[in-house]
Amino acid sequence: MEDCYISKEPCPDCGFVSFRGKETGKCFNCLNRDDARKRGDDTYRPGVLCPHCGTYSKVRVADHVCTTCFPLVRRDHRGQRIEPMWKRILNKETKIMMEAEPDMIVDREDAWTLGLQVFRTGQPCRKGHISFWLVETMYCLDCLKEED
Repeated sequence: MEDCYISKEPCPDCGFVSFRGKETGKCFNCLNRDDARKRGDDTYRPGVLCPHCGTYSKVRVADHVCTTCFPLVRRDHRGQRIEPMWKRILNKETKIMMEAEPDMIVDREDAWTLGLQVFRTGQPCRKGHISFWLVETMYCLDCLKEED
């Protein structure tokens, strides 16, 4: 590993602190992601710990999301598909509130204080969706729906 070094600053492209190539200055996370994108792969292994679950898991090329935290397809012990996370975690009251007030604006701190599972700022996510976000994980619900 003489051709690389550990950067002290997070990568401006992916946000991870990881090894960087001495020649290119690009972090290995981005190099792996670029290679995976060129090959048409859905996931790649960044070589850094996931900040949420603490594992060296594969990460989705599209959105840098750890597949241990949010698997592409979840299956139970019999191999049957499990409902998508965004459908399972939202309680009945939250679903009713989202249908009754689709344009409601509430920031994350207020939603957390009120005990809501979702919040909505009116600002688009990085994919351009203007929808509800999960309070705990700050994931856009429309992005999660697209992945299922």
